[in-house]
Amino acid sequence: GLIEGKMMKNTIWTVIVVMLISLLAEAASNPITMLKQRDRSITKIIKGKGEKLSPTDKKKLKDIINSIVDFNQMSKLSLKKHWAGLSNEQQKEFVSLFSQLIRNSSIKKLEYYRAENINYKSRKIKGKTASIQTIVKVKKEKIEIIYRMWLKAGKWMIFDMVIDDLSTTQNYKSSFNKIITKSKFEGLLKKLRRKVANLK
Repeated sequence: GLIEGKMMKNTIWTVIVVMLISLLAEAASNPITMLKQRDRSITKIIKGKGEKLSPTDKKKLKDIINSIVDFNQMSKLSLKKHWAGLSNEQQKEFVSLFSQLIRNSSIKKLEYYRAENINYKSRKIKGKTASIQTIVKVKKEKIEIIYRMWLKAGKWMIFDMVIDDLSTTQNYKSSFNKIITKSKFEGLLKKLRRKVANLK
């Protein structure tokens, strides 16, 4: 009676936990599944809210959008040849400043998530890297977004986004390189510090 009932409950909970773990593992091991889950979470928050969002919603969106972004890898690619010559302290500060700016700018492109539909067209997986092509229909315009991802500690993370053939990291690399050439790396840090200070 009572003991059998408890055992049955325990068995059911064990099955549920195992299923949840396997579903999470599947999502983590499949880059398209991860992107779809993230995009659905974003759509839930912005649906029917128009252009004005509360500070709470903005914070939630920043957290969700950037939950699968590898800021460390993006930083390395954006600085390229300059990265190796930096001290650990400089690298840490740059990643911190850069990630704050990316997080802030990530909610400026919400029209991509308000799209009539997002078509996850194809995925190319080669070893620990993946390229996911999506087509976003915004009003009458079709925008191609390619997510470049890599498998880090069992989870697919974005390290670059190519929007209509324009790579985000390449764009930053070109911009940062000009500043470093003119004002050294410290000049770039000063500029980023000012930008981050203006966010607050």
